[in-house]
Amino acid sequence: MDMEQIQNNPTDPLVTLWSAKWAILIFTLIATGTAVLGSSFLPKEFEAKSTVLVSIPADSTGTLSISSYEDLVMTSGILQGVIDRLIPNHPDIKNSLFPKILEGMISIDTGKAKGSKSLLMSFRVRGRNPLLIRDISNTTANLLSEVSGQIKKSKMKSIADSSNTQFLSIKTSLREAEKNLKTIRAENKLPSLLAELFSMKDRLSVFNYELTMLEVQLNVESAKLVAYKEIKSELSDFMKKDNIRAGITIKTLLVKKNLLIKSIKQLKKMIPLLKNKTMAMRLEERQINRKILALEEQFFMLSNNAQETRIAEAEKTADIKLISKAIEPHFPVSPNRVKFSLIALVLSLVVGMAAALAKEHLDTARQYTLK
Repeated sequence: MDMEQIQNNPTDPLVTLWSAKWAILIFTLIATGTAVLGSSFLPKEFEAKSTVLVSIPADSTGTLSISSYEDLVMTSGILQGVIDRLIPNHPDIKNSLFPKILEGMISIDTGKAKGSKSLLMSFRVRGRNPLLIRDISNTTANLLSEVSGQIKKSKMKSIADSSNTQFLSIKTSLREAEKNLKTIRAENKLPSLLAELFSMKDRLSVFNYELTMLEVQLNVESAKLVAYKEIKSELSDFMKKDNIRAGITIKTLLVKKNLLIKSIKQLKKMIPLLKNKTMAMRLEERQINRKILALEEQFFMLSNNAQETRIAEAEKTADIKLISKAIEPHFPVSPNRVKFSLIALVLSLVVGMAAALAKEHLDTARQYTLK
């Protein structure tokens, strides 16, 4: 009989399974017992957990994300740092625990804290030594908190270095400008030139007044001479003497007038030159003063901006604080004997039933073949 005939005469699976129930039960019990017995020889694993609070700033631009902190923890540098801190208390791990092994022992869970924008980050560590995994979990959390602080300090130092460089540059320029102003003032001697200019203006005013008075005297004396000439034949001795005196006075006044005119012309020529010179000096000093004021204003603005930038950068860096330390675990999380037994029971039962059905199918096929 061929396979088609065998398939047309199927056996009842329930009847087959019921008839082989004792064999299936015995196989299941043996397999389950063997699995349970074998699980007792498996090494026990414990789990320790520490939790940190990650305070995310309102303006998180330019900050490290949570995934970045997770990646940071799993870097070789951080993992080796954890190992180095553990060696004094656990010297036996020096030659057995390495960053790659430690990476496999640590798992990270994150979740949002209720009622805030902060996040909770938990470090779960599995291993056979309860004290060691407790210390690994706590050391990892502490080290991440320190690294976060170092990142913040590094930002502050970078800003401070940049600000100090600008401060020094502006301070140097300010000193040079002040030194230049002192040098120019010393060379210009502006106060003495201004005093000389005021003195020239005063002398010019005095000379103009004297010239005016001299003109009046000349007019008076000239009028006398004219009058004496008109009555020359009738002059008395006194008038003759006065006429002579008037002539001498006029000559003297004319000499003084020429001197005054010459002095006035010289002063009028010198005053504008000195005035232009002092104006140029004043302008030069004012320009340097404006430069000094601009540098001082820039210096104070830079100081205020640097302080505001430091505060802003500090607020942009997430703060990480340890809020829950890992404690020494007393109950293993692996192997889970109940779970292991249930899985072994189900698998052995399925295998036993499958074996019974397969055996019945093969027996039926053999019988039809013999017929």
